[in-house]
Amino acid sequence: MTRRALLGAGAGAAAALAGCGERTPAAPPEADVLARLLAADLAAVAAYRGVRGAGALERAARARVDALRSAGARRPVAAAGPAGVQAALAAERAGLAAYVQALPDLRGAALRRLGAAGVAATATSEAELLERLGRDPSPAAFPGEPA
Repeated sequence: MTRRALLGAGAGAAAALAGCGERTPAAPPEADVLARLLAADLAAVAAYRGVRGAGALERAARARVDALRSAGARRPVAAAGPAGVQAALAAERAGLAAYVQALPDLRGAALRRLGAAGVAATATSEAELLERLGRDPSPAAFPGEPA
């Protein structure tokens, strides 16, 4: 076998191996990621209905909705669901999980900043709601992780 043939065979084998193995799943379309975040934040806004003294938390959730819409989030239009402190806590926890899950799929510095701000805001709201319920506002080392 000539040196040229050997190199050619090696290059062909390397190319074949490059296509093997686990494939990284394609990131979902950014519009879908933003829509999931918008749905989570709209659920939080709806959950704050009738919660006494939660005006600042509701405004924070509305600000996240506005920021997502400014970034291009278009669906859903509205959210309805249970209201009250427990519902707000569940909604903020779901929102926190959605933001953490979305971070790797957000492309561009502006959307990553939006995602990071969403993580911080939902974690802050979760802590305030836990404190309001007389529970440990920081039960885990990392917000969103099980205690």
